Amino acid sequence: MRPTLAQLLRETGESVVLNVPNGSGYRCAAAVDGTGPIRYTAIVGALIPGHAGASRHAIFAHYPEAEIRQIFGTTPLQRFNDNTITGFDALLDCDAEARRTGHSTSHGQYDEAVAAIAAPVFQAGTVAASLTVIGPAHRITRATDRIVDLVVGAAETADLVRGLRPWITQAHAHDGVRADAAVLDRLLATADGRLRASAPTAGRALPIPRSAPFRSGPAGRGVGRGAGGGP
Repeated sequence: MRPTLAQLLRETGESVVLNVPNGSGYRCAAAVDGTGPIRYTAIVGALIPGHAGASRHAIFAHYPEAEIRQIFGTTPLQRFNDNTITGFDALLDCDAEARRTGHSTSHGQYDEAVAAIAAPVFQAGTVAASLTVIGPAHRITRATDRIVDLVVGAAETADLVRGLRPWITQAHAHDGVRADAAVLDRLLATADGRLRASAPTAGRALPIPRSAPFRSGPAGRGVGRGAGGGP
């Protein structure tokens, strides 16, 4: 996975984020900053509300609808700006589109200055994470088609178990990728357990327990508007 993030950075020039589901939100497990003076910098370890951003749709689109209703349909959804989806039916429509196309796009749902394109990463038939390219809205919008192809291709070939195990032990690799080892370790354990299961259930998420002892990683470096892992 680490080479995947670094490769997407080289191919797009934009920041790349690996997000994982965490209760009613998603958490930034790893990130690498884009190039240039204006870029998005994610805070590794940050928890993002689960109803906003491209990563939201890439992950939660593959949860059963009954579970989505339980998580997001019982209380009002917070509005972060005019682009935030706050209607439950609208969330379901976006999820359906994400399932149909294999990717999701956000134009400022969380941070109005940025746009993002995300694709789900599956392990043993279940969604385990999202791979997201994120940056200034005008640049992402201009290169949408090319970024979609790159992100979807990278997510389809990603192998969490093989990709994460060596990553966790290589904390000092000089590729610019920042990661939260605790988040990655728990994600690996969950994915590994699912692989060993005799009959994994397709279409279900790999939940990271709400009580998991997450620790926040260091804040991102560089110039940009980074606050988390989703726009």
